[in-house]
Amino acid sequence: MNYEVSEILETIKMNSLENLDVRTVTLGLSLFDCINESSKKTADNVREKMLRYGSNIVETANRVAGRYGVTIVNKRISLTPLSLVFGKPRSLEEYIEAVS
Repeated sequence: MNYEVSEILETIKMNSLENLDVRTVTLGLSLFDCINESSKKTADNVREKMLRYGSNIVETANRVAGRYGVTIVNKRISLTPLSLVFGKPRSLEEYIEAVS
C-alpha cells in the first residue's frame, strides 16, 4: 500500500501536535471450549486459557505502540459471560470451590 506524502505528514501532525492515541485494545476470548461437567475443571480451563492468551497483552500492546509510535492507553480482555460458561445456576459455595 502506498501513502501520499500529505497523509504521512498529517499522521505525524496528529501524533505530535494533537496527541493521537489509541484508547483501548481488547483481546476477546471465547470460553465455550472451556466448558466441562466439573465446575473445578471448567474454572481450571478458563484460568489456563486466560493465562495462555492474555498474559502478554500489555507487553504486546506496548511493543505495537512503540513500533508505530502511537500510545495505547488501555489494554483489556473481554470474556464470554461466566453465567453462560458454567451453565445451570450453581451455589455460591460451588463457584468459590471451583476457583480456589
